Amino acid sequence: MILKVLSETNPKLRKKATPANPELAHHRTLAGRMFETMKAHKALGIASNQVFPGELVRIIAINTKTYTGIMFNPEIIL
Repeated sequence: MILKVLSETNPKLRKKATPANPELAHHRTLAGRMFETMKAHKALGIASNQVFPGELVRIIAINTKTYTGIMFNPEIIL
C-alpha cells in the first residue's frame, strides 16, 4: 500500500523520533509500506515521519547503488 508523503511544511517533520522496535508487527508493516512508497515515488530514501499514516519512530528506507533496504534505529557516527 502506497502511503501519502507529507509536504515539507508539515510540523511533524520537525519533531524528534523515538526508537523503533523491529519485533513489533506494526513497525515491520510500516517499514514495508515505506519501502513500497519510496519505490513508487522513485526516491532514494524516506523516513517514517515523512509519510501518513506514519509514526515518529526511527525507521528509514533507502535505495542507493550500494544499499537497498530498511534500517531500524540508524545512527550517524562521525
